[in-house]
Amino acid sequence: MRKLALLVTLAMGLTAPTATAFAQPAKADGSAKKIRRDPKGQTGISPYNEELAKGREAFTGKDLDGAVAAFQRAINLEPGKMLAYVLMAQAQQAKSNLEAALQATKDGGTKQGTEGVQAKMLFGRSDLLEQQANTAPGADNAPGSSLDALAQKWATVKEAWTAYGAFLTGHPKVPNYQATAGERQKQVDARVKREKDYGAVRILIQNNEKERAKKKK
Repeated sequence: MRKLALLVTLAMGLTAPTATAFAQPAKADGSAKKIRRDPKGQTGISPYNEELAKGREAFTGKDLDGAVAAFQRAINLEPGKMLAYVLMAQAQQAKSNLEAALQATKDGGTKQGTEGVQAKMLFGRSDLLEQQANTAPGADNAPGSSLDALAQKWATVKEAWTAYGAFLTGHPKVPNYQATAGERQKQVDARVKREKDYGAVRILIQNNEKERAKKKK
């Protein structure tokens, strides 16, 4: 939950039109004020930013399906912009759709975005990969787990956090969680070592069980 809250804090802090743009405040005569729209987003809100604002409003109101739908419309309108993918990943993670959230970070990872948005994309993907590794079948050496497969997952997690840290080093003015990157890499190293150490113990236990089974025969 802590990691989800952190990702939500990051994504909700992105610069985009606020949801209040759609409140349509009433005029003095009681009629609704018309929203000014402009496809280029210069004299009014663009369709892309309008969908982002709708999605953020829906997310805030805990309408996660509505948020996902709005962010998807934004992606359809401007598939080359990264921000909608970041917010889509956030909404899908909140829905516990981990694979869909990761897919959003994969699809949007090479799109155009400000340095701040790029940092949030890298952070979000790293966090999601870590969550995936923590919930993978066989995590914590459960029976039937593949230690090699788990080790590969954690290697991927570490690579992601390393990439995030490297990006921040190259963009020092971007608001970030640099300390988080370093700390998460240390945690991954500790987790991999724990998996490896226990794996050796488990193999020894399995061998002992086989020997006992042979003796019973």
